[in-house]
Amino acid sequence: MKKVFWMIFAWIGLVWGTHVYASQSIVFSPQAKVPACVQYQRKDHSWGKAYSVKANVVSGLALSQWAQSQHHFSGYFSDYYLVVFWKKGGYVALDLGKNSYPPVQDMQTYDQQGRVWKVRQGYC
Repeated sequence: MKKVFWMIFAWIGLVWGTHVYASQSIVFSPQAKVPACVQYQRKDHSWGKAYSVKANVVSGLALSQWAQSQHHFSGYFSDYYLVVFWKKGGYVALDLGKNSYPPVQDMQTYDQQGRVWKVRQGYC
């Protein structure tokens, strides 16, 4: 399913078939992705499945602008986020703080809905 959205003052594209996401100040593309291992914490505090993903590291300001243009949560205040777009739709933005790349060892962090995750560079 392919969809393309155009806006007047900021070019925003979303092409599901090629997983290219772009805006005036942020570009999500297969070429800019970094390998990462992400794992979420369940409500009972056990850890769910670990996912090997290719994700984008973006600034909080750029992510806020993109999310606001898509009518999503836009309160991204940290310096950097690891953004994972899921094949079935949607995304998760994991707070990296001042790290401009996922850490080598597991780092506990939070997503845009306050859920706890672990993230590290490389595949699981």
